[in-house]
Amino acid sequence: MGISDFAVRVRTAETGKTHLFYIGQAGFIIKSLSGQLLAVDPYLSDCVERVEGHVGFKRLLPKILSPYELEFDCIIATHPHFDQSTDITSLGGEDTEEQLKTVTLCLMGDLMCLAGQQYTAERRDGTHDYTGSFHLVREFFSSCDFVVGNLETTLSESNPYSTKEREVNEQPNCNAPADYLQSLTWAGITYLVTANNHSLDGGLTGIEETIAHLDEYGILHTGTYRKDYDGAHYMMMEKNGIKIAILSSTELINQRALVTQSQLARVIDSYSKKNITNRIAQAR
Repeated sequence: MGISDFAVRVRTAETGKTHLFYIGQAGFIIKSLSGQLLAVDPYLSDCVERVEGHVGFKRLLPKILSPYELEFDCIIATHPHFDQSTDITSLGGEDTEEQLKTVTLCLMGDLMCLAGQQYTAERRDGTHDYTGSFHLVREFFSSCDFVVGNLETTLSESNPYSTKEREVNEQPNCNAPADYLQSLTWAGITYLVTANNHSLDGGLTGIEETIAHLDEYGILHTGTYRKDYDGAHYMMMEKNGIKIAILSSTELINQRALVTQSQLARVIDSYSKKNITNRIAQAR
């Protein structure tokens, strides 16, 4: 069956019924009662053979469908193998005109690095290796154009780490050794937002030292700033002629009492409609 014939078969499948189509390898397309299309583990290219062919990886079945023939409402990857994760974002791996109009943005949640994770990652020489926390997502991150995480810990050697003091002023203390960043860059996380309720866990010194380490590791960041900073309060990412501005702000700050209101306004982006409106205007 030709590719076009298969696409027509999926498109014209009767509504009001659920249809299941096998697309080769471990992939399926489900057409719902209402006509929505769900792809499960689609491998619609030969990207693995092109990238990993030197070690013997090949498609087991011929391609029967081009990803551009159908518009999927949802795509699910049940596991992080290179074929599924790459096809989801690259749509076959070819730099087509359509692909050059898109970017893939991955946003991830809190990177806290609390005491348990620090204990687990500690080596005999006192350094840390956190790569075990990220090995399951590293492959997926590599298929994204931009990976942005929320760094919800300070990286301050002048303050006690979470392994030494679990709380500061009856609030959880989030502070980790700076080598945490080495594992983040290994995982492919190269953009971080830093405004959150733990930004001041180490006071002004904590903010200054955290920013210094982020710059040292070459990780772009926004949300907290040195007290003499007068630059942009956003990150700008660009690819394929598409620009994306990332802003970071917080309403809650656990250790707000450690600084004056004027100091706070200089070093942390606090949330308000007015502040966000101004930041968006600046980015534009």
